[in-house]
Amino acid sequence: MKYQHGRPNVRQYDSCFYEVGAADVVNDTQIDYTIQLSVIRANGMNVYLYGGNTRFNASIPLVKGNEQVKVGETYTIDSAVGMLLVAYPNQDVDTEFEFVYTLVPKIIPVPEVEKIYGELDTILQYEYAILALFVVLVLISICLFCLCKKKNQGLN
Repeated sequence: MKYQHGRPNVRQYDSCFYEVGAADVVNDTQIDYTIQLSVIRANGMNVYLYGGNTRFNASIPLVKGNEQVKVGETYTIDSAVGMLLVAYPNQDVDTEFEFVYTLVPKIIPVPEVEKIYGELDTILQYEYAILALFVVLVLISICLFCLCKKKNQGLN
């Protein structure tokens, strides 16, 4: 990529942007994914990274202070959100630019899993308590019905 002087309609490689996303792929699965992106080389380049699935809505800052990405650092975002990588060359220098990205399944930490199961146990305890209360109310209703029926038979 070379910096080209002149009006925008004359320039050939003024800048590049890459929309990195996988929403179409991962929507068909039950697994949540993240995108991890790393810039391998950026010699003579200015490289910026934003969260969003198109260049029109990429407004989530992924680098603090809207600074350039750091070569070798990994940036992560939810795959449904996506990333926009913007790269443009410095003037009058040779450039090299390379990046890689991967789609990685989200891993739920063990404490999170234990928390989820703990909440399920609590919910089940409430359901059992409500069921037991319902059974007790039905038994009381049957007893009252029988007592009222006996009382009415005794009066007749």
